[in-house]
Amino acid sequence: MAGVVNGVSRREQARLMERYEREVAALAAAGGTAPGLAGLRPFAAAAPSGAPPALPEEGADTGAGLPAMETAGPEAGTGEESPDRADQAPGPEVIGILTIPKIDLTVAIAEGTDDRTLRHAVGHFAETAGPGEPGNFALVGHRGHIYGPFFLRLDQVEVGDPILVRSGGATYVYRASEIFVVEPDETWVLDPTEQAQITLITCTPKWINTHRLVVRGVLEAADLPEPVHTAGAS
Repeated sequence: MAGVVNGVSRREQARLMERYEREVAALAAAGGTAPGLAGLRPFAAAAPSGAPPALPEEGADTGAGLPAMETAGPEAGTGEESPDRADQAPGPEVIGILTIPKIDLTVAIAEGTDDRTLRHAVGHFAETAGPGEPGNFALVGHRGHIYGPFFLRLDQVEVGDPILVRSGGATYVYRASEIFVVEPDETWVLDPTEQAQITLITCTPKWINTHRLVVRGVLEAADLPEPVHTAGAS
């Protein structure tokens, strides 16, 4: 069964990322704004002020806390939906692709943190900054979920390791700057920040939902796409 599920996960990830790349290419050819680049600002700018982002209620193990990352241990059975249904269902809205070379991870980034989204991808807290933007770009992912490992090896990331995000034709290179563990109700990790940074969140220890492992990185470089000049543009 594990081999079947892993095969479904790989196919689903490939399908989501291929669809996203097609959308980016089509929008770039048409001179439009690709997904994940709307409102992009220089990453050295100050983050907008305001209240901390609202947290999703679905999947939370307390009334107001970081989402619980349901995990499936080595002997886990099937999930709520069959592999066949997971393979056929339309995927979530993908806004980018996350790559962490240190742990051989390449995974789709989807908008939102509801249960269904997190079955198929790493989820973006919608009220936090976007890819490459000034502020706190916060992502959450399962650790050994039945439909994919996602952040299973996140604890192997070390300070100084690169974290890459491709979004809308641009590539953003973050550098891991701090790694720590918090309680589920310590939602300050989602607060806005002045500098552009990424926050990756999952459960710890493995197979348990008692705490949250947090890996933070600071934006180090950005490879932005060349502007598209359409006919008649000055």
